[in-house]
Amino acid sequence: MDEKGVCNSCSDKLVCIDIDPRETEDFASSLVDLATKRGVKANFLKYKEWLQKHGPFDAVVDGANVSLVKQRAFSFKQLNNVVKQLHQISPSKRLPLIILHRSRVTGGPAEHPINKKILEFWKNSGAIYSTPAGSNDDWYWLYAAVSCNCLLVTNDEMRDHLFQLLGTSFFPRWKEKHQVIAPLLCDKLVFSFLFCLLTLLALNLEFVWF
Repeated sequence: MDEKGVCNSCSDKLVCIDIDPRETEDFASSLVDLATKRGVKANFLKYKEWLQKHGPFDAVVDGANVSLVKQRAFSFKQLNNVVKQLHQISPSKRLPLIILHRSRVTGGPAEHPINKKILEFWKNSGAIYSTPAGSNDDWYWLYAAVSCNCLLVTNDEMRDHLFQLLGTSFFPRWKEKHQVIAPLLCDKLVFSFLFCLLTLLALNLEFVWF
């Protein structure tokens, strides 16, 4: 992509949209308020500190959701493939943040030697956060994506009562510009577009594809 926002592959141009950075900051603060009221406050504040130390990230992955897309059982292989694709197009050349409930990283499929190796690599890279019992991981991956101003990979439509609590016109606009549906990562054109989008987000710019 050139400095004018024109893609070198397809010649389409990205144009600026109106999302005020202050709106993003206010929205992130509202997420903290809701998450600490609806869950264990100490757990979420601990996570917030962890994110400040290990972030920012170029992308956040809703691990449980992505691993179950078109699967009958939890698939670390599928999740790892998505993580690798995001790593490949990351402007900072780092892994995305993977959010998984603690129950997913202990016992069951997590005990398989190959999966244990994958988890260990993510942990050593500071790329995974396991949410504790009693915490809703939805708040965790959403807050990370908003506060890091990055892509969010999830097939969750975010329409249930938890997201309705947000009660703001900003959320639908933010979701439209930042959410990526996992299967789209397999599309070469979309993959090329995401590379451009990640680069722009890394520069704190908001764009829309025309």
